[in-house]
This record gives sequence, C-alpha cells and structure tokens, in this order.
Amino acid sequence: MALQPNFTIINHAIGQFSTELSKIKNLPQIAGAEAILNELQQLRDTIDNRVQDINTNIDNRVQDINTNIVGVETRLTTRMRAKFC
Repeated sequence: MALQPNFTIINHAIGQFSTELSKIKNLPQIAGAEAILNELQQLRDTIDNRVQDINTNIDNRVQDINTNIVGVETRLTTRMRAKFC
C-alpha cells in the first residue's frame, strides 16, 4: 500500500506556518527600501522605453523593407512587360 498523508501533521505544520508568517510584520524595515524600489521602478521605466524604441525601429525597418520589395516588384513587372509585350 502506498504511503498516505498524515493530515494531523499537515494541519499542525500549516498552523505553525501561519503563526510564523504572522510575525513578518514585526520585521524592521530595510534601510533605504523606498529608494531601492524607486530605483527599480526607474530602471523598469528605462527598459520599457528602450524596448518601445527598439520595437519602433524594427517596425520602421520592416516597413522600409516592404516598401523596397514593392519597388523591386514594380520595376521587374515594368521591365518584363516592356521586354515581352
């Protein structure tokens, strides 16, 4: 027979965990935590802006490539018609 869970032990462990978790509010604040959080937010904003710039640049490059392809297709079609028509 496979091992079965002992719900008494589980219940006791959950009770201990809850008790210890409730003590977290008693921990002192980390010195400079607000400054650290602000710096992290600024870093995130900078990264978000940079990613947006990169995406814009990629979109512009793709548009340029598409425009070039259309131009090449147009020139080829014009030359083919002139040569064979």
